Amino acid sequence: MIQYKLLVSLSAWCFSVTLLAQQASSSPKILREQCRLVWECGEYIMEHKGNITNRDSLLSRLPVLDLADTTVVAYMKEHRPIDFADYYYMLQALKKGESFDAARDGLGFTTRFPFRPLNKNDYFKLREVFSAPHPLLHEPYMANIEFAFQNRGCTEGLAALRPLIAQNVDDSPRKQRLLALYDEYEKLMKGHLAPLSELKDVEGKTHTFAELRGKVVVVDVWATWCSSCLEKMPAFIQLCQRWGHRQDVVFATLSIDRNKSYRAWLDAIDKHQIKGTLNWRADVEGGSSFEQDYKIVGIPRYFVIDAEGRIVTLYASSPEELEQVLTAVCTPQQGILFEELTLQQALDKAAREGKRVFVDCYTQSCVPCKYMAKVIFPLKECGDYFNPRYVSLMRDMEKGEGVDIARKYNVRMYPTFLILNPDGSLYCMETGATTGKQAKAFVDKMDDAVARVEMERRYKANDRTPEFLRQYVALLRRSPSGDLVPVINELLMPLSTAELCMPDNWDLLNNEIKSTDNPLFERLLKERDDFGKHLGREVVEEKIMRTYAEEFRVYKRMGLDFDKRISVLKNLGKEDYKGALKLQYCMRLRQIIDGKQVGQIGEIIHILSNLRKQIADEKACMDVIAELSRIEKIVTPDQKAKIVALLTELEKGMTVEDYRLSIQRIKARLR
Repeated sequence: MIQYKLLVSLSAWCFSVTLLAQQASSSPKILREQCRLVWECGEYIMEHKGNITNRDSLLSRLPVLDLADTTVVAYMKEHRPIDFADYYYMLQALKKGESFDAARDGLGFTTRFPFRPLNKNDYFKLREVFSAPHPLLHEPYMANIEFAFQNRGCTEGLAALRPLIAQNVDDSPRKQRLLALYDEYEKLMKGHLAPLSELKDVEGKTHTFAELRGKVVVVDVWATWCSSCLEKMPAFIQLCQRWGHRQDVVFATLSIDRNKSYRAWLDAIDKHQIKGTLNWRADVEGGSSFEQDYKIVGIPRYFVIDAEGRIVTLYASSPEELEQVLTAVCTPQQGILFEELTLQQALDKAAREGKRVFVDCYTQSCVPCKYMAKVIFPLKECGDYFNPRYVSLMRDMEKGEGVDIARKYNVRMYPTFLILNPDGSLYCMETGATTGKQAKAFVDKMDDAVARVEMERRYKANDRTPEFLRQYVALLRRSPSGDLVPVINELLMPLSTAELCMPDNWDLLNNEIKSTDNPLFERLLKERDDFGKHLGREVVEEKIMRTYAEEFRVYKRMGLDFDKRISVLKNLGKEDYKGALKLQYCMRLRQIIDGKQVGQIGEIIHILSNLRKQIADEKACMDVIAELSRIEKIVTPDQKAKIVALLTELEKGMTVEDYRLSIQRIKARLR
């Protein structure tokens, strides 16, 4: 019944908005009605823990509000401001398809719902609140962050809020206290070195976590007077037993009992059979340095410290969660570890760890992007390569921070892979997915991109040693670049003809030098007889003619110097180079027609008149005839008639049907 009334109310609201939309003086009325609907829907969904029918229909009609609007602020003041904001952001998250548990507030303390870690919806809400002038909301949400610090520590998401709070929140004792807490709790974040507080064993000997370096340390912080600690202790002992075979893991119970409870502590160890662990205690009356260093405000607390003495977590909620963390730490990372950090946090972390930042730039609609994420990134080879070198992020270029990244680094294709220096400058960029299910292709692609940057620096610094140039050429051949040919020229031009004919050098000249204007090709042409002595005339002839033919095919309408090339081809024809005469005629026809040299049409007629006498091969003849395209635009009627007659004779001599049809099409354009 309540839900039915809400739906009716929403429908009535939509109708009233239509009626009042043109009345500026009525806008506060509309806003108050919107606020009322948000409040009632939020309370209703919270009361039923998200279990309501027709929820989508209900949510689809809810408005988007500006919480800084004066009318909205006035409405919040009449109710509970932080509850209103929690309801509003919960409803927006539900509209996006989030589950109720993920959408509800996870920051404040409540006994109605089970504990859950802060998630993206919580962090989004906090960023929104502290990015705008919301003095009504700032104080209560800062209080919630203080509470979160005590129970969950300073997460990466909470750390990212600090500059927003410092910049946008009015000064107050609460703000100053929270910023001071940031200084304390940020030291206990994941990745920081664990404090080396002094601890005592049952014999009174002093210890610190430093002596356990090289092993993962798992800690249960407890006390004999803590009933919850004792209730969960058997699960912790069972965890110890399950992992007891691991030489790289050590378990410890750490009591915060005072000196007067020393005997009670020893008795509890025996009574509860706390075996297979190190049993230590913080031995200072009235509050130990350990409790201060680790911000112990409630127990039980569960720690994991890695083999390097760095914090993995100080806030596991139970032995069960502790085992999940332990499993993750002790299981080798398979693929790329993409972290939940902002770009600035990733840059800061990279600076601390001597790494760079790798960003996978994708969009939701990009199929190759999804293939990389699903098939390539999780492979062990990718993890082995990227994780020691980079702090890695995934960003959708059409949402959130990804939009700014795409704009800043000019990302236009997907997927694009960025490697950034810790100062945020672009180190290198690669585009395009790799195919197949092997990580090696992608690793090689990115490794080559990095190597290319380093080699380019050496090249610009004038490193011209043959060893370096040969390495640079090999790299540029693997990842094509316009820099390849100039570097090959610098490598090969100083060599003798005999050296140029050695297999590796000839492979470069033969396969990478594709312009007849290149100095290496000009040298080959000039010294063709000497090259022929080492390689054989057929090999040299094939390279020379292939280069002229391919250049003509690709660039014939892009301003080639035909006179220079035709002159060379005439000389090669005298030496009986195969195809030289055909290519000479093709170039000449193209030069006359494209240059509109109407005075030279007679030369075309002469070539056609003697074509079969000079070139016996039908295909070669057809290659020449094919260059008559667009000749109809520059010839007179009499010339057309002569050319048609010559083509008719050539057609009769063709044995290939396709050639005859091609000639007929040319004739049709001339008639």
